[in-house]
Amino acid sequence: MGGPGGPGGMGGPGREGPPPGGPPFLSGPIGAVWPRSVEGFVAHVTFDIQTPEGRTDTLSGQLMGRERKLLFTPEGTGARGKRLKEAKISFVWDVADRQGYMLSEALQACAPLVVTRNYTVAGSPASGTAGTEKIDGHPCQVENVAATSSDGATTRLRVWKAPDLRGLPVQVSMEPDLAKPIFHLTKIHQATPPPEVFDVPDGFAKYRSPDALMAELRMRQQGAKRKRPPENEGEKPPPGGSPNNNPTRAY
Repeated sequence: MGGPGGPGGMGGPGREGPPPGGPPFLSGPIGAVWPRSVEGFVAHVTFDIQTPEGRTDTLSGQLMGRERKLLFTPEGTGARGKRLKEAKISFVWDVADRQGYMLSEALQACAPLVVTRNYTVAGSPASGTAGTEKIDGHPCQVENVAATSSDGATTRLRVWKAPDLRGLPVQVSMEPDLAKPIFHLTKIHQATPPPEVFDVPDGFAKYRSPDALMAELRMRQQGAKRKRPPENEGEKPPPGGSPNNNPTRAY
């Protein structure tokens, strides 16, 4: 996924993310507030990321969950989102084991997402709130949460949890501005995605890291640009096989 300025990098203070742990709302401190098992759901997600240049980039897409698994498929919005969509990237995450895979439909390949920090969380009702607030039609309990990583760093969050969705975090803000949410779930509806949506498709090549996968993808894309097919040869599928052998993830 590259460094903070690379193809998939999403850096930012307290919002460390890929490399190599995947989107920070899964692998970072926000990921620590996910319940270890979720009701089946499908939602639209947006997440604000601070770039190394000090700008804010917004990553958005579809998020679905079933039991302990989440699947995030980015939309082509923002600089990072466009690059991820071009590569047909998606992320599968196990909230209990805190590990998963990055998948590339374009390359027909996957790479493991590995986190180097684990978190413990301690929460309490947020003072100065009414106790519950309605977010996207769901009454939510508002909590202040301290997420302490295994290296001793503590990140303070404000989390809006929906009891009718088994404690799903519908909205999250992060210090220094707890009044400004940076993570939102909207258009949430309960559903039961099929289990195979969260599996690595058969035949996908396995790369040692997201960096290695993205480097291979860039190399092949650059090679394809240099080798234009004859006009009568027609369009060929992306390297690695048919782009339609995994119909459970749409782009």
